[in-house]
Amino acid sequence: MKGKHTCILFIINCLKAAGYKNVRTSDNIIILDKDKIEYFPVITVNLLTNVSPDKVKDILVQSFEEPKTILFILHKIGEGDDGFGMIYGEDKPEEIIKFINEHEEEFEVINYSQLFI
Repeated sequence: MKGKHTCILFIINCLKAAGYKNVRTSDNIIILDKDKIEYFPVITVNLLTNVSPDKVKDILVQSFEEPKTILFILHKIGEGDDGFGMIYGEDKPEEIIKFINEHEEEFEVINYSQLFI
């Protein structure tokens, strides 16, 4: 484990040296602030071709009891399959947004940059 930890710190230090202020991983946002590194846990939902709006709603409902930060990653809205599963059906985002609006007292919707304000 020590080798893996050293490698991760090396990569983080390279990112800091290159001017990165934060990095998103699959389950964290790593905030690179001066001499400290902070980990901010998140749930990342990749809106891929095979992810149904019902699955997304199930994830959102889990946050009703225990508040969580949930990030949506959306590559492309459209129809069909690009062979990589990166296209999300045109009607799917509307269904998710409608659900969020119906439960607006449960959510605070912001964009990625606003996490750091």
